Amino acid sequence: MTNETTTSTRLAQPAAATGLRLVGCPECGAPAEVEWADHVPTTGDPVELVKLRCLERHWFLMPAEGLQTL
Repeated sequence: MTNETTTSTRLAQPAAATGLRLVGCPECGAPAEVEWADHVPTTGDPVELVKLRCLERHWFLMPAEGLQTL
């Protein structure tokens, strides 16, 4: 028996298990995927910046603070 995962099994897994991070779009509230995230140094604590794109094709580059988690 191999340790391969089929596409249907991967699709049935929760988003956290696949590394997918879903949030609400700040403009329309539709589900949005965080395409990438990184911490940026500042004069205070580092800030997490994210790039996200929603189902309505809005995209944002913004601080992760305050994002609505789905």
